[in-house]
Amino acid sequence: MDKSVKNRRVAIFLALALMSIALILEIIPGSVISVSSRVCMDELGNTYGCKYYTHHSYFDFYLVAYGMVFPLITGLITIATIVILIIRIFKPLRLVKVTFILPLVGLGFSLLSFFFFGDENTFTIPGIIIIALFVAGIIVNILDNVTYNRCIEIQNQ
Repeated sequence: MDKSVKNRRVAIFLALALMSIALILEIIPGSVISVSSRVCMDELGNTYGCKYYTHHSYFDFYLVAYGMVFPLITGLITIATIVILIIRIFKPLRLVKVTFILPLVGLGFSLLSFFFFGDENTFTIPGIIIIALFVAGIIVNILDNVTYNRCIEIQNQ
């Protein structure tokens, strides 16, 4: 087996491991925190605002009901990336650009979740780790694309 093919398979397995860890973190309740508030009353009859923090996974439809669709989209993109990486294990020269674009889109939706819903809702340790895993997956895929372009140049010569 050619050295570049071995390097590409290592890159595919590394990207698969990164995306699998991201998926595990997305499934864990507590990956996303939603904040709801209501009026509370103390013993003297004074009213004040109470905040309730509830912990959810990226796949919880409670978040979608309250308009937080970005975590669900990020989770679905992670699953699609894992499926395509599994296909690429058996056919390494297929779907190269897709495995580069999907983590990039997933990173975008994950960052949109931070920007739209603020730090109270999605600024969690698993959420930060998921973003870091997407960035690492993108870097691995960039290196894989460089190797892919070298393979194509060698084949064309």
